[in-house]
Amino acid sequence: ECVVTLGLMLACVPCLRPWDTRYGRQFNVLAVGAVILALIRGGRVVAVHLGTPCQSFSWGRLPQLRDAWNLRGFLCLTEGQRELVELGNRLAAFTALVCEELHLMGAYFSVENPARSWLWLFPDMQRVEAMCGVAFAHVFYSDFGTCYRKPTAVLHNTPTLHALRPERAKGVVTAQLRGRVWWNGELVFRTALASMYPPDCGVAYGRLMAEALTMRASALENGDVVPMASRQLDCGM
Repeated sequence: ECVVTLGLMLACVPCLRPWDTRYGRQFNVLAVGAVILALIRGGRVVAVHLGTPCQSFSWGRLPQLRDAWNLRGFLCLTEGQRELVELGNRLAAFTALVCEELHLMGAYFSVENPARSWLWLFPDMQRVEAMCGVAFAHVFYSDFGTCYRKPTAVLHNTPTLHALRPERAKGVVTAQLRGRVWWNGELVFRTALASMYPPDCGVAYGRLMAEALTMRASALENGDVVPMASRQLDCGM
């Protein structure tokens, strides 16, 4: 999210500091997310990007904690795994609520997760996807210079983010993001090491969101309908 914030700042878009618990408990959306919702309903926030944590959502995770038939988590989990699954469930619900509130206000949202994420199968998120003016944009991180492909989906309602995907890089050798690997003396999930957005992706996102906000401001000034996404422009994988 810091990369996205930097991209927005480079595009001269005023933005808040990323809401992430690494900056303190006051940024825990599950505890104080009502602040964000109040700002949205008051018209103070016109665009939000949500990089919903996917520790329990990714298909590349071993062991899996959920599947298509047990979206809210398997019954036989350790205490730590249950806590991780419950955290994911609550974050999924909050993500959907933020998107619905923004859409209702004629504002923009984008939600990023791996293309192969259980998040997209949650009924709340499928309800968001079904709303008018909402579409997916699909990217590969390798197209932005990483050594791994990481197929990624961005659910959004902007008129511009369909163009997020650059021309696909040719002949790039990529690593598989599955399982765990030793990193700085610690055994960590490969997906965790690849969680940060590529810098070029953040720059492209900032530019496209700035364009969308300019189009929105112009429409509101002229009394027109706020432009949103078109499913016909959805970029396939």
